[in-house]
Amino acid sequence: MEKESLQNKMADPIDRVDGRAKVTGAAHYAAEYKMPGLTYGVLVTSTIAKGRVTSIDSKDAERSPGVLLILSHLNRPEVPGWTQNAAAQEDSRVAGKEFHVFEDDSIHFNHQPVALVIADTLERATEGARLVKVSYREERHETNPSSALSTAIKPKREKDYLRGNLDEYVAAPIKLDAQYHTPVQVHNPMEMHAATVVWEGSDRITVYNKTQAVKIAQQDIMKAFKLKEENVVIHSPFVGGAFGSSSRVWPQEMAAILGAKKLGRPLTVMARRDQGF
Repeated sequence: MEKESLQNKMADPIDRVDGRAKVTGAAHYAAEYKMPGLTYGVLVTSTIAKGRVTSIDSKDAERSPGVLLILSHLNRPEVPGWTQNAAAQEDSRVAGKEFHVFEDDSIHFNHQPVALVIADTLERATEGARLVKVSYREERHETNPSSALSTAIKPKREKDYLRGNLDEYVAAPIKLDAQYHTPVQVHNPMEMHAATVVWEGSDRITVYNKTQAVKIAQQDIMKAFKLKEENVVIHSPFVGGAFGSSSRVWPQEMAAILGAKKLGRPLTVMARRDQGF
């Protein structure tokens, strides 16, 4: 009887605590917060995979109706945590140096944000971004790992890459030798990466963010801008899917933080679907 009762109980539907808010549209996601003076940012992204920005022609965009600011490496606010020595920038979660949006003129990947156009409406920001003309000095890039084995580096956690016993394999009387290749997997959740940011003065910030790890987001912002814990407030009551892609502060969100600080007004930035790659 106890087993039958348990099976019946397991078959009963279970209400999600956030289910009603999500299906009725009451849930607010990162790009859906409204407040007085809110502005909208649209990213301009690189059209090359590696090289340097040689010029940014923003004259037409600046004259476009509603455009308030065009942010790039040329005029971004200072980020104290980025100007420290290399050792202080080490991040145990990733190998190498963390990418800093608008840090300099270097291009590290295709679709890298190179400018942010901020306007009083999303449509005007989108038109302003279309008018920005960026010139580059392109460098040779390599995207095939098999062709770059000669310049490979040791993984940060080498033990994670050890598989099996190579000596036993070499000595085995029968060997099966094959290579298997799988395509790149990209996180494509329904909710695009986004943030709505409000600075209160120079030392207090509130971020309505898409994040699976509010404490990590808080710590990253604290580290970058040298802020006290109580002065960095993160709101992320709902996450529209992520699959791990919202476990840190991404360039789109940091662009919103920098743009809101430079402009002195609340700002929303949301990546386009293609920029999610």
